[in-house]
Amino acid sequence: MDGHNEVPTTSKGNDEIFDRIPTHFLVELTSLDELAFPANSTKRVKYTCVASTSKCLCLGTSTGSVYIFSRYAAKSRSRTSSPVPVQVFTTRDGQISTISVSASEELMAIGGDSGRVSIAQLNNGQPPTLIYSTPGDARSPDRVMALAWSPDMKTVYSGHSSGSLHCHRLNNRSVFRAAHQKLTKFDGEIVQLDTLQGHVLVATSLSAHLYHVDSGTIQQVGKKVRTSPSPLGACYIQDSEGGSAFIVAARPNGRLWEANLVGVVYNLSHFSNPVYSHKSDLPMFPSSPGDVRLTYLLY
Repeated sequence: MDGHNEVPTTSKGNDEIFDRIPTHFLVELTSLDELAFPANSTKRVKYTCVASTSKCLCLGTSTGSVYIFSRYAAKSRSRTSSPVPVQVFTTRDGQISTISVSASEELMAIGGDSGRVSIAQLNNGQPPTLIYSTPGDARSPDRVMALAWSPDMKTVYSGHSSGSLHCHRLNNRSVFRAAHQKLTKFDGEIVQLDTLQGHVLVATSLSAHLYHVDSGTIQQVGKKVRTSPSPLGACYIQDSEGGSAFIVAARPNGRLWEANLVGVVYNLSHFSNPVYSHKSDLPMFPSSPGDVRLTYLLY
């Protein structure tokens, strides 16, 4: 052996080998087609509502179950363990009408057509655990139309088709306050709820109101009540630092009220299409002052 066929073993050659090692990998995430699996497997299952977190999608069904899909499960990996990357939580209380996930993404509130409100603990990769439930009345159902969490995530507010506003307190230890309590009743069915500090913004099919939790007093947003019922909501807009806030309330014929925190309307906008208030976490214009959040959609 004269050494002419030997492979060089210099440090430069090793660097070239390491340069060829890939630093990024392409992974195919779960297709949205997976969402259709439960509904396609049986005609009894129909999706009725949806809520989302940064990690999962929660879909309520007509059979009383909630299917929780992972948003970032690798498609090839999920198929080896189960047909669909999903957790199932069953309420066994009829059709689910609305779902709301807490800001911490650790708790999920579920409302049904019977009026029942259930709250489950979301466990990472494990089926949710029921931690609270109040029974509905099968003889006189009062459908849950909207759910909202208090800022401290210790209370869930539920709005019902009868116009009733209820609160559901978690970890309640006071003998003077019930875990479940009816707070008040509004004219028209409740369409949407939102919370800010110690206030609940209640949008009904006829008007919008501010409910003060501590005092139990009610203030109407604006002075004009709609003459005919319509599913028009209202919500808070607050800057990203939790400072200044105001109210937007949808009105008929593509109009939108802007009001201060005591319900006084100071601006009216008009759009060519109807406005339906819808809360979202998507940034509207990140470069705009205060990083305003998108809080309504135009249809």
